Amino acid sequence: MKRILISFAVLTLASASAETATTAAPSTEAKPEAASVGDSILRVNITAQNYNFYQPWEKGKPGTRRGLGVLLDNGQVLVSAQMVSDATYVELEQPKTGEKVPGKISVVDYEANLALIEISQEKPEFLEGATRLTLDTSPNVGDELDVWQVKDNGLAVSTLCPLLEVSIDNYFLSSTPFLTYELKGSLRYHAGSFVLPVMKGNKLAGLLLSYDSEEQISTVIAAPIIDHFLKDLEDGDYSGFPTLGMAFSRATDEQLRNYLELGDETGGIYVTTVSPNSTAAKAGIEVGDVLLEIGGHPIDARGNYEHPDYGRLNMSHIVRGDSHIGQEMPVKIFRDGESKELTATMTRRAPEDHLVDPYLFDKGPRFFIAGGVVFQELTRPYLKIFGDQWRQRAPMKLLWALTHPEDYEKEGREKVVFISRVMRTPATLGDESVSHVIVDEVNGKEIKNLQDVADAFGAPEGPVHRIDIAEAPHELILDARMTAAMDERLKQAFRMRELQRLD
Repeated sequence: MKRILISFAVLTLASASAETATTAAPSTEAKPEAASVGDSILRVNITAQNYNFYQPWEKGKPGTRRGLGVLLDNGQVLVSAQMVSDATYVELEQPKTGEKVPGKISVVDYEANLALIEISQEKPEFLEGATRLTLDTSPNVGDELDVWQVKDNGLAVSTLCPLLEVSIDNYFLSSTPFLTYELKGSLRYHAGSFVLPVMKGNKLAGLLLSYDSEEQISTVIAAPIIDHFLKDLEDGDYSGFPTLGMAFSRATDEQLRNYLELGDETGGIYVTTVSPNSTAAKAGIEVGDVLLEIGGHPIDARGNYEHPDYGRLNMSHIVRGDSHIGQEMPVKIFRDGESKELTATMTRRAPEDHLVDPYLFDKGPRFFIAGGVVFQELTRPYLKIFGDQWRQRAPMKLLWALTHPEDYEKEGREKVVFISRVMRTPATLGDESVSHVIVDEVNGKEIKNLQDVADAFGAPEGPVHRIDIAEAPHELILDARMTAAMDERLKQAFRMRELQRLD
């Protein structure tokens, strides 16, 4: 399916949907609740500046985003996390009057793609007359939902779309699927449509994230996920959505099931990986186990279960949608020919706890430069500098670390430290071609993270620094005095404030 993301392809969406607008134009007829819903929608203006992962001491060019947010009953404005990523300035605007006020991001969850903005200065009159929305978590297949937009003149308009399917899909990040609504209907683009509020009557039912103009299918963050997000905030301490921390393969192959001696067991998935210190690991789940049930729900051989309202869903919704951090959940596994009952206490593995950070926003990549050798910690955003086909184009060794972190965690590594490039300086002559190699030791010190590199360069082996790497030429030798001299020249030549970012 060809999917056009509203957030990054506004102009494409405008031209594609305009062609079909005569057959299914947005309804602008007055509805009983239309005025109150329209008064709940605010424009959100964002100035953002991301980081340069190839030259980590630099930031990219600043840019702007303009979208919509909805005022909630807690007095804050709900938007997508994607919209506010790497934001340097946030502004809220009344669509009808154009009145503006600075905003401040109070909480952001990039995995669930949700964020809240609050007014950052005392100006209570800005929200006078605005209606504060509550959630409706009841939408299901067959319901008709309103997709709201705001025209240039400030008029709020909506398009009625039936809810076609409830499923599990990715919102923003590729590794964190959540409950998703799919709507059917043609949308005509209006100004400021980075993300669109979706309503059921006069209550919020979700946030529309993307629109496929060919199939006329919209993808929506489902209200139960928003509800989970907001309830987590009620105690003032946001924890996030739980994760299980394991990978599995389907157990549909008859020979595999015979090998596992599953016998009369009809479902279950085969556990292939368990992350250290994860929910699964702490519960006692092991590689080779067959997961039969979680939270009282039988899991079929494809990793699905029967939801009481939505029908068959991926089991990830039990973990992320139906549980909270700290909650205990019964787990049934099959191991060594017999079933076992375990208890999983739900936890979340933060991105920085992964060997390879799955995402990185609002802060720059960690780096350390010595004599022209640029050290970094491997992140998924770094691999994405190789383009849309990064999974095929990025260096194989780095891709292997991403997909097989257990190989490196067994060595005691906390992060994968690698040389991203070697700048040509008198200290690095002959080594300029070295790049994308994983670092094992520096000056005899085993490297587990980037801080180890900085510490090791503070203790050279006599007159030289020795860098041991896993691939040819297997070691780099830098003159210690020349390296120190080059460091000052590099700062001047590249206008660097510092040669390192370690926090």
